[in-house]
This record gives sequence, structure tokens and C-alpha cells, in this order.
Amino acid sequence: MNLTTQSDTPNRFETNLESSCAKYGLDSGALHRYVKHGIQPGGFLTAVLSNDFMGAAGRADSHNKTRLNEWAMVVYNDIPSGCHGSRERVEDWVRAGGLIGMAARNKDAASADQVPDEDTP
Repeated sequence: MNLTTQSDTPNRFETNLESSCAKYGLDSGALHRYVKHGIQPGGFLTAVLSNDFMGAAGRADSHNKTRLNEWAMVVYNDIPSGCHGSRERVEDWVRAGGLIGMAARNKDAASADQVPDEDTP
């Protein structure tokens, strides 16, 4: 599964995420750690990211219960599309290590492509 997206640079996503979360009164900490580092969020946010809003409503605290629409807008508009939408995508994103993990793997792959073949003079 290709996890890269239009918003695959950490700085762009961070700016958009912080602005939107502040605008809607949402705590961006867990979402930020999930997107950037692939750290598994708690049950409420995992349900939101998995597009399981029945599960999210059941797990939400009193603050977030009234903000499910805002969470949906932030997820849809401000984080990479490859990290949300289903439970499988969330699990893949965590396994990949978020944007930082994918960037490190891409850098390693690019470096490996530049290693000369031992048979080449």
C-alpha cells in the first residue's frame, strides 16, 4: 500500500493541523504524534481515523462528543489521506512509523540505489 500523499511533508501538515485544531478547540497532540511518528492513538482517535464514528461517539469524552464534526473536518482536510479512512490504513500507518518513518525508509532506499555494484569497475 502506498502511504504517501499530497501532504507528505511534516512542516506543511504541522502548520495546517495546529491552525485547524486551535480554531475548533481540539487537542492536536495525539493526532500530531500519530501522523508524524506513527504512534498509535487511543480508542477515540483511532475510531475517528478509522472512519468509525459510531465507535468514536461511544469512546468520546464530554469535550469531544460535541466536536465529532470538527474532528472529521480536521482529519479530512489537514492530515495525509493515506493515514485515515479504515482500520487497515491506521494499522499500516503505525507500522510505517508515520511521516518520519516513511521519510527515513525513502532516504535509505535512495542511498541503496546509489551504492555501486561490486562487479562494476
